[in-house]
Amino acid sequence: MSLTAVIVVLVTDDSRDEALQLMQEKVSSIPSEGPDRQKFERLVMMLGALEQNGPRKSMRTNPGNGGGSITEKAQQQRAASLTPRARQLLGAWESREGLLSKRGERMKSWKTRLFMLKGPLLTYHKPLKIAGALSKELGTIDLSVESTIARLAVEEEVQKLKLRTPCFCLCTPFRIYYMQANTEQDREAWMNAINMNISMARASYQ
Repeated sequence: MSLTAVIVVLVTDDSRDEALQLMQEKVSSIPSEGPDRQKFERLVMMLGALEQNGPRKSMRTNPGNGGGSITEKAQQQRAASLTPRARQLLGAWESREGLLSKRGERMKSWKTRLFMLKGPLLTYHKPLKIAGALSKELGTIDLSVESTIARLAVEEEVQKLKLRTPCFCLCTPFRIYYMQANTEQDREAWMNAINMNISMARASYQ
């Protein structure tokens, strides 16, 4: 029985997640280009495009890349609605770079940092580039660690810690990082991107 036939049976039985897991086991044998790859991507889109519980998360393009081509934007919009497992199969991790102000829970002052989100890691760097590349990271936050989440700062935190707004929190089991964005839209984009990568990181360990 072919992989496609198995998938049809599974989807008919409302077992989409099992179908995606089966595809994850087969993905290494699928070429990166060609008709088989196109069929594979269409099946993943079909199985994973149903919304999960909660609001749909928007996918943003990287700052400074000109927004990408029309085709790239269409692919990003389609990938934005996929479940974490489907996004993992398509390699649809969020990648984002930008300038944010940061302070740890034990810090008294804000520090301006360049942040880079790539896969399950969020790194921060001095706010300068050498030959167009980020300087060596000053620190790394592993998003795959259990209980890690990006959320809005509550009013009590803003008042007690005199936080600059708009800001959000990146909570880890070891420390809380407060991030200040330039706009509410940029804050939302960072939170969505970080939380999507957290979901992707956890799905990869299932």
